[in-house]
Amino acid sequence: MVGLLVLAACVVWWRQPSGEQLPAGEAHGLDITAGQCFWSPTGTGEVDVLLTPCTERHTAEAFAVLPLAEGSMPDISGSYQPILDRCQAAARPIPGARVQVMTPVSVSGIGGKPRAVCYYRFTAEMTAPAR
Repeated sequence: MVGLLVLAACVVWWRQPSGEQLPAGEAHGLDITAGQCFWSPTGTGEVDVLLTPCTERHTAEAFAVLPLAEGSMPDISGSYQPILDRCQAAARPIPGARVQVMTPVSVSGIGGKPRAVCYYRFTAEMTAPAR
């Protein structure tokens, strides 16, 4: 039931406008750093996530932040697979986890941060860091 509520909450607060203050415990997905744990977003691209300590229940953990090319952003939909491939190359095998990535969806959405966040999406809730 809790997982369903969190899932519904993720859908409701899909992405707050850039620069807008988020409630405590939430973060813009592209602001996450390696080692942070959170509830996995329901979609891809720019999303807001609910942060949680890695010792409490969570469904995702960031493991890498990849810089993207400076200047004009390429078509992210066409670049998604190569970015995901970079994440998979940086990952280590973890049973019960798959590699996913959050990417900016537009130049205006990156807020000066052309980067992608690689994370493990766990098939079951975790209560310890994967690292």
